[in-house]
Amino acid sequence: MSPVNEKLVQRIACYIRVSTQEQKLHGLSLDAQREALLRYAEKHGLKIVEWYEDEGVSGRKLIRRRPALQRMLNDAKAGKFDRIIFIKLDRYFRSVAEYYECQKILEANKVTWTATEEKYDLTTANGRYWVTQKLAMAEYEADQTGERIDLVNEYKVRTGQPLTGAQSQGLAYTVGRDEKTGLKNVIPDPETKELITDFINHFLTHQSLTASVAYTNNKY
Repeated sequence: MSPVNEKLVQRIACYIRVSTQEQKLHGLSLDAQREALLRYAEKHGLKIVEWYEDEGVSGRKLIRRRPALQRMLNDAKAGKFDRIIFIKLDRYFRSVAEYYECQKILEANKVTWTATEEKYDLTTANGRYWVTQKLAMAEYEADQTGERIDLVNEYKVRTGQPLTGAQSQGLAYTVGRDEKTGLKNVIPDPETKELITDFINHFLTHQSLTASVAYTNNKY
Protein backbone atom coordinates (compact mmCIF):
# COMPACT_ATOMS: atom_id res chain seq x y z
CA MET A 1 0.00 0.00 0.00
CA SER A 2 1.31 3.46 -0.84
CA PRO A 3 2.27 5.90 1.95
CA VAL A 4 -0.68 7.73 3.52
CA ASN A 5 -0.72 11.35 4.65
CA GLU A 6 -1.57 11.13 8.38
CA LYS A 7 -3.52 14.40 8.20
CA LEU A 8 -5.91 12.80 5.72
CA VAL A 9 -6.40 9.54 7.62
CA GLN A 10 -9.85 9.35 9.15
CA ARG A 11 -10.31 7.94 12.64
CA ILE A 12 -12.53 4.92 12.21
CA ALA A 13 -14.91 3.09 14.53
CA CYS A 14 -15.72 -0.49 13.49
CA TYR A 15 -19.13 -1.87 14.41
CA ILE A 16 -19.91 -5.59 14.20
CA ARG A 17 -23.06 -7.36 15.33
CA VAL A 18 -24.56 -10.81 15.12
CA SER A 19 -27.52 -12.48 16.73
CA THR A 20 -27.28 -16.15 17.70
CA GLN A 21 -29.87 -17.16 15.10
CA GLU A 22 -28.18 -15.20 12.30
CA GLN A 23 -24.78 -16.65 13.14
CA LYS A 24 -26.19 -20.17 12.89
CA LEU A 25 -28.14 -19.62 9.67
CA HIS A 26 -25.89 -17.32 7.68
CA GLY A 27 -22.40 -17.66 9.14
CA LEU A 28 -22.17 -13.93 9.92
CA SER A 29 -19.70 -14.46 12.74
CA LEU A 30 -17.99 -11.60 14.51
CA ASP A 31 -14.62 -12.91 13.35
CA ALA A 32 -15.69 -12.90 9.69
CA GLN A 33 -16.98 -9.32 9.97
CA ARG A 34 -13.83 -8.22 11.80
CA GLU A 35 -11.60 -9.68 9.11
CA ALA A 36 -13.57 -7.97 6.33
CA LEU A 37 -13.37 -4.56 8.06
CA LEU A 38 -9.65 -4.92 8.69
CA ARG A 39 -9.07 -5.59 4.99
CA TYR A 40 -11.19 -2.59 4.03
CA ALA A 41 -9.39 -0.26 6.44
CA GLU A 42 -5.97 -1.36 5.21
CA LYS A 43 -6.96 -1.00 1.56
CA HIS A 44 -8.28 2.54 2.08
CA GLY A 45 -5.65 3.79 4.51
CA LEU A 46 -8.02 4.17 7.45
CA LYS A 47 -7.00 4.29 11.10
CA ILE A 48 -9.17 2.07 13.31
CA VAL A 49 -9.39 3.62 16.76
CA GLU A 50 -12.02 1.38 18.37
CA TRP A 51 -14.10 -1.77 17.88
CA TYR A 52 -17.70 -2.08 19.01
CA GLU A 53 -19.09 -5.62 19.14
CA ASP A 54 -22.69 -6.59 19.91
CA GLU A 55 -22.75 -10.38 20.13
CA GLY A 56 -26.06 -12.22 20.37
CA VAL A 57 -27.96 -8.95 19.95
CA SER A 58 -30.79 -8.44 17.46
CA GLY A 59 -30.68 -5.46 15.13
CA ARG A 60 -34.33 -4.87 16.01
CA LYS A 61 -33.51 -4.08 19.63
CA LEU A 62 -33.71 -0.54 20.95
CA ILE A 63 -30.45 1.40 21.08
CA ARG A 64 -30.50 1.38 24.88
CA ARG A 65 -30.53 -2.43 24.82
CA ARG A 66 -27.47 -2.72 22.56
CA PRO A 67 -24.47 -2.13 24.86
CA ALA A 68 -21.75 -1.73 22.21
CA LEU A 69 -23.89 0.54 20.04
CA GLN A 70 -24.74 2.70 23.02
CA ARG A 71 -21.05 2.96 23.95
CA MET A 72 -20.23 3.88 20.36
CA LEU A 73 -22.75 6.72 20.35
CA ASN A 74 -21.32 8.06 23.61
CA ASP A 75 -17.86 8.00 22.03
CA ALA A 76 -19.22 9.77 18.95
CA LYS A 77 -20.45 12.57 21.20
CA ALA A 78 -16.97 12.70 22.74
CA GLY A 79 -15.41 13.15 19.29
CA LYS A 80 -13.36 9.95 19.37
CA PHE A 81 -13.81 9.08 15.67
CA ASP A 82 -14.89 10.54 12.33
CA ARG A 83 -16.59 7.63 10.63
CA ILE A 84 -18.21 4.27 11.43
CA ILE A 85 -17.76 1.27 9.18
CA PHE A 86 -19.71 -2.02 9.14
CA ILE A 87 -20.04 -4.64 6.42
CA LYS A 88 -23.76 -4.27 5.63
CA LEU A 89 -26.59 -2.03 6.71
CA ASP A 90 -28.47 -4.90 8.36
CA ARG A 91 -25.46 -5.49 10.65
CA TYR A 92 -25.99 -1.91 11.85
CA PHE A 93 -29.77 -1.78 12.17
CA ARG A 94 -32.91 -3.74 11.37
CA SER A 95 -35.21 -0.98 12.55
CA VAL A 96 -36.04 2.15 10.57
CA ALA A 97 -37.04 4.17 13.65
CA GLU A 98 -33.95 3.25 15.70
CA TYR A 99 -31.66 3.97 12.76
CA TYR A 100 -32.94 7.53 12.48
CA GLU A 101 -32.62 8.06 16.23
CA CYS A 102 -29.00 7.03 15.92
CA GLN A 103 -28.51 9.16 12.80
CA LYS A 104 -29.62 12.29 14.64
CA ILE A 105 -26.79 11.81 17.14
CA LEU A 106 -24.20 11.11 14.45
CA GLU A 107 -25.16 14.09 12.31
CA ALA A 108 -25.09 16.39 15.33
CA ASN A 109 -21.52 15.26 15.96
CA LYS A 110 -20.45 15.24 12.27
CA VAL A 111 -19.88 11.49 12.17
CA THR A 112 -20.55 9.57 8.94
CA TRP A 113 -20.89 5.86 8.21
CA THR A 114 -20.00 3.41 5.45
CA ALA A 115 -21.32 -0.06 4.65
CA THR A 116 -18.18 -1.62 3.18
CA GLU A 117 -20.00 -4.22 1.07
CA GLU A 118 -22.88 -1.99 -0.05
CA LYS A 119 -23.11 1.47 -1.60
CA TYR A 120 -25.29 4.27 -0.24
CA ASP A 121 -25.15 8.00 -0.87
CA LEU A 122 -26.62 9.98 2.01
CA THR A 123 -25.96 13.29 0.24
CA THR A 124 -28.92 12.79 -2.13
CA ALA A 125 -32.64 12.31 -1.55
CA ASN A 126 -32.56 9.17 -3.70
CA GLY A 127 -29.70 7.73 -1.64
CA ARG A 128 -31.50 8.37 1.64
CA TYR A 129 -34.65 6.81 0.19
CA TRP A 130 -32.80 3.56 -0.60
CA VAL A 131 -31.34 3.44 2.88
CA THR A 132 -34.87 3.60 4.29
CA GLN A 133 -36.08 0.92 1.88
CA LYS A 134 -33.19 -1.39 2.76
CA LEU A 135 -33.83 -0.94 6.49
CA ALA A 136 -37.55 -1.57 6.03
CA MET A 137 -36.82 -4.84 4.24
CA ALA A 138 -34.35 -5.90 6.96
CA GLU A 139 -36.96 -5.07 9.61
CA TYR A 140 -39.59 -7.08 7.73
CA GLU A 141 -37.27 -10.10 7.41
CA ALA A 142 -36.42 -9.95 11.13
CA ASP A 143 -40.11 -9.81 12.04
CA GLN A 144 -40.88 -12.77 9.77
CA THR A 145 -38.09 -14.83 11.33
CA GLY A 146 -39.41 -13.99 14.80
CA GLU A 147 -42.93 -15.08 13.82
CA ARG A 148 -41.65 -18.39 12.45
CA ILE A 149 -39.70 -19.08 15.65
CA ASP A 150 -42.79 -18.26 17.74
CA LEU A 151 -44.89 -20.71 15.71
CA VAL A 152 -42.32 -23.47 16.12
CA ASN A 153 -42.08 -22.86 19.88
CA GLU A 154 -45.88 -22.85 20.25
CA TYR A 155 -46.05 -26.22 18.47
CA LYS A 156 -43.33 -27.66 20.72
CA VAL A 157 -45.20 -26.49 23.83
CA ARG A 158 -48.46 -28.05 22.60
CA THR A 159 -46.78 -31.38 21.83
CA GLY A 160 -44.71 -31.44 25.02
CA GLN A 161 -41.36 -31.06 23.25
CA PRO A 162 -38.42 -29.17 24.79
CA LEU A 163 -37.80 -25.67 23.42
CA THR A 164 -34.07 -26.35 23.32
CA GLY A 165 -31.78 -29.33 22.99
CA ALA A 166 -29.83 -28.23 26.05
CA GLN A 167 -30.52 -30.23 29.19
CA SER A 168 -28.83 -30.17 32.56
CA GLN A 169 -26.62 -33.19 33.11
CA GLY A 170 -27.06 -35.47 36.12
CA LEU A 171 -30.86 -35.18 36.32
CA ALA A 172 -33.37 -37.98 35.92
CA TYR A 173 -34.38 -36.76 32.45
CA THR A 174 -32.67 -36.01 29.17
CA VAL A 175 -33.66 -35.02 25.62
CA GLY A 176 -34.44 -37.94 23.32
CA ARG A 177 -37.13 -39.56 21.18
CA ASP A 178 -40.45 -40.33 22.82
CA GLU A 179 -41.26 -44.01 22.12
CA LYS A 180 -44.99 -43.30 21.78
CA THR A 181 -44.93 -40.20 19.54
CA GLY A 182 -41.51 -40.44 17.90
CA LEU A 183 -40.98 -36.73 18.66
CA LYS A 184 -37.98 -35.28 20.42
CA ASN A 185 -39.01 -34.87 24.02
CA VAL A 186 -37.83 -34.89 27.61
CA ILE A 187 -37.53 -38.58 28.52
CA PRO A 188 -36.21 -40.50 31.56
CA ASP A 189 -32.43 -40.80 31.55
CA PRO A 190 -31.65 -44.51 31.97
CA GLU A 191 -28.32 -43.70 33.62
CA THR A 192 -29.71 -41.54 36.43
CA LYS A 193 -33.43 -42.32 36.62
CA GLU A 194 -33.14 -45.03 39.30
CA LEU A 195 -30.83 -42.94 41.50
CA ILE A 196 -33.05 -39.86 41.39
CA THR A 197 -36.21 -41.89 41.92
CA ASP A 198 -34.71 -43.57 45.01
CA PHE A 199 -33.53 -40.21 46.33
CA ILE A 200 -36.98 -38.63 45.96
CA ASN A 201 -38.78 -41.60 47.51
CA HIS A 202 -36.38 -41.66 50.45
CA PHE A 203 -36.80 -37.92 51.01
CA LEU A 204 -40.61 -38.16 50.88
CA THR A 205 -40.54 -40.97 53.45
CA HIS A 206 -37.98 -39.53 55.89
CA GLN A 207 -38.21 -35.77 55.20
CA SER A 208 -34.44 -35.42 55.64
CA LEU A 209 -32.25 -34.08 52.85
CA THR A 210 -29.04 -35.11 54.64
CA ALA A 211 -30.26 -38.66 55.21
CA SER A 212 -31.49 -38.97 51.62
CA VAL A 213 -28.14 -37.82 50.23
CA ALA A 214 -26.30 -40.27 52.48
CA TYR A 215 -28.69 -43.07 51.47
CA THR A 216 -28.19 -42.58 47.73
CA ASN A 217 -24.42 -42.09 48.12
CA ASN A 218 -24.13 -45.40 49.95
CA LYS A 219 -26.35 -47.24 47.49
CA TYR A 220 -24.80 -45.88 44.29
